[in-house]
Amino acid sequence: MLRLVLRLDPIAALRRAPGGLSPDLHAAAHAALLGGAEAVRLTLGEEAEAADLRRRLDGPLQLDLTLAPAEIEAAIRVKPERACLRGGTGVPDAGACAAALERLAKAGVPSALRLPATEAAVLVASEAGAVWVDLDTTPLARAATESARLREFLTLQRTVTTARQLGLRVTVGGGLGAALLPRIAPLREVEELHVGFSALARALFTGLTQAVRDLRQELVHADAEQTAETGD
Repeated sequence: MLRLVLRLDPIAALRRAPGGLSPDLHAAAHAALLGGAEAVRLTLGEEAEAADLRRRLDGPLQLDLTLAPAEIEAAIRVKPERACLRGGTGVPDAGACAAALERLAKAGVPSALRLPATEAAVLVASEAGAVWVDLDTTPLARAATESARLREFLTLQRTVTTARQLGLRVTVGGGLGAALLPRIAPLREVEELHVGFSALARALFTGLTQAVRDLRQELVHADAEQTAETGD
């Protein structure tokens, strides 16, 4: 069963606006966990913000960061349950990724590489010694036609299969909402998906806990339909 992770970045962006002191990130994270999210995820901004959330949070925190040494050292001090390294928009540099992954591993911080959903990218991740890869589903989410969505999904499917053949653990996310959950659910090799803006948009009308609960239920429903079809 896919784990659901809520990305807090849209909420953090509101808080970081000029004069913004709310919404409270801890309250948002607590609401998400109460709604059924298995973890929350935040892009590193100010170290103090991430450290405060990590200290107060009664649940797993994942932290997104770049390959910059200062950000890696900040993540080591914060000690999230998993750090996710972003090396840019294309295929990352294997050497730079390997050095960052090694530094985090020595400090006891599990880590992943955020990658475009291409086989070339996961081959580089394997070469760099990654354990987890986090595949970007934004092209799938932004596809304007059904044929384009199918094309992007098949690319994602091949990439996931290649990643698992290489021994990599797989998470996905980027623009995902309820409409795409039935497409992702059949990918049994994927362990986790993250949502952000779609949950916040729902929360404007339902509250964050209910928005996450609804997405979680739709994921369960999509998974059950797939199980019934395949018998897995």
